Amino acid sequence: MTTALRRLFEPLIENDDYDRSFIWIGNDGYSVCFNPNTGRLYGALWYDSVETYHPTFYVSVLDAIRIWHRGWLSRASLCAFPRCAIELFSITSSSMEQAQFHFEIMLCNASIF
Repeated sequence: MTTALRRLFEPLIENDDYDRSFIWIGNDGYSVCFNPNTGRLYGALWYDSVETYHPTFYVSVLDAIRIWHRGWLSRASLCAFPRCAIELFSITSSSMEQAQFHFEIMLCNASIF
């Protein structure tokens, strides 16, 4: 019985390293973060030319509600339905690489991935 269940669910079991792959595409003004293995878009990061970067995360409606209950949510949009585009904070940074690093930390801390 156990082996039959394992064979049934084995395609659904994923390696943690597989899930947490981040690839950035863009330039110093705008970039997007996604997982190359699954094709999932995690979010976007844009620069307002005053050393402030604005991250937008794309999450499910349930994740948006969970993040809203934690008090982290500053703005949400359903334009990307069935995903929600949420803004949590602005990042003050001197480079896009540093802002991307902070974005990835927030993805992991908020369990968005």
